Amino acid sequence: MMSWPEAVMTLVLAYFFTGMNMVAFHSQLGALHQPGYVRLGLGRRILAGAMWPMVGRANRELGWFAVTFASAIIVVGLEYRLVSRFVDSVFWRLVLVSLACVLPIVNAPLALVAMLLWLIVARPLGLRIPSGMDKLTAD
Repeated sequence: MMSWPEAVMTLVLAYFFTGMNMVAFHSQLGALHQPGYVRLGLGRRILAGAMWPMVGRANRELGWFAVTFASAIIVVGLEYRLVSRFVDSVFWRLVLVSLACVLPIVNAPLALVAMLLWLIVARPLGLRIPSGMDKLTAD
């Protein structure tokens, strides 16, 4: 069972990585399809990532990023529990889990869990894939 501090750390890390993934997704879109915040500098991208629920809602992608957040909670929570078995320091746990989340080997389970959750909740809730998914190539 996770303690309250571990649960809070998991939620904070999952929230952070969902925002980071949203900014990365929007940054990869062609210039014609990018939201305005992508072109306004690093500070604006960080602020938009920190406010991903509002930005996602404004871009009609809240359902997509909410599913991504739920999958990040699951995967980051499992990673945090695994790392906590070997590392006592909370700081080093956060560093190791943060580093693990940017590695492709960890992003693969995150993507698989997100895909499964999406298949389960998308149709009943009437959610759609973000329109930018088919526009990932540069214009």
